[in-house]
Amino acid sequence: MKEELQSLLCLKVNVEYERFKKSQLELSAEEIYGNAYRIQCYMCIYENMLELSQKLSENVLATLVTFPELLAYLFEGWLKVEDSSDEELNSYLQHEISEIFEENFGEKGEMVA
Repeated sequence: MKEELQSLLCLKVNVEYERFKKSQLELSAEEIYGNAYRIQCYMCIYENMLELSQKLSENVLATLVTFPELLAYLFEGWLKVEDSSDEELNSYLQHEISEIFEENFGEKGEMVA
């Protein structure tokens, strides 16, 4: 039974993802560009759900298989989560810029003017 539910969940998220992808491909290039974050998130959620489906309990699988518009629901929930990736990117950039400066001038540069 668990394997069937795993297969059903994978099929469900695949159908939802393909439907989402098709809807995005019908948009203009400008609209697609404007939806880049949404598209990236849907793809990541889809991929993670495929992996998670192999680890979830039978009860959870049964619940998710019948949950309407699962990917859309998870995406909307993700939008409410505070994301620290911008801070991490900023920290990385500052580190790399400092390294570039040090390589070129042999000393650490002042990051903020």
